[in-house]
Order: sequence, then C-alpha cells, then structure tokens
Amino acid sequence: MELAILDFQQLRIKHIAYKSKVRSVLYGGSYENGYFQNSNPVALWFIETGNLKYRHEPRFEKLKKLHQQFSKLSEELVAIYQNDLIEQAHNGLVDLNALSDLFLQELAAAEQVYIR
Repeated sequence: MELAILDFQQLRIKHIAYKSKVRSVLYGGSYENGYFQNSNPVALWFIETGNLKYRHEPRFEKLKKLHQQFSKLSEELVAIYQNDLIEQAHNGLVDLNALSDLFLQELAAAEQVYIR
C-alpha cells in the first residue's frame, strides 16, 4: 500500500515537472526532443509503472487519457510558439492548466483507494 502511494506521488511530481518544462519552453526555454512526445516523464511512468501495476484500477484509463490530452496540447502549444505565435501559445496555457487540474484531481481520487 505504501508503495502505491509513493508511485502516485512520483506520478504527481513527474506531471508537475513536465508542465513546468512546457511552460519554460513557451517562455523561451530550450526544447528537448527527448523530453517531449512519447518519451516525456509521465508517459514513461505509465509505460514502466502504471501499465504494470495499476491498469486494473478504475481511474487508471481516465488518468492515462487525461495525460494523453495534456501531452497532445503541450505539443500543439510548442508548435504554435515555434511558429512565432507567442501570444496564442501563452493563451493556450489556460487550457493546459485546466487539463493539469483535472489530471491532479483524478490522481488524488485514485490515491484515496490506497490511503484508506
């Protein structure tokens, strides 16, 4: 049970770090191919940990879908930024933050199963 809580905390940290990296890129930070696309830290968590341990959990698929939406929007915003549509990319952060909030809420709900 404690291991599950640590796994979910790790997922939360990876998500926040990924979100921070996206924001950094949209404000002029360096874009690293290896950090984006299917090799972002959250996607790797789903491959290496989530799919192995938690795929049968009721909220797992929703978490996975929310991350995929978050990742897709992140890539779109980076592409918009790279096309010099900086203000439009920054405006997209509102939607990205909303997806992040949903992801973190769903993650908190999934954790509750293991805290009891």
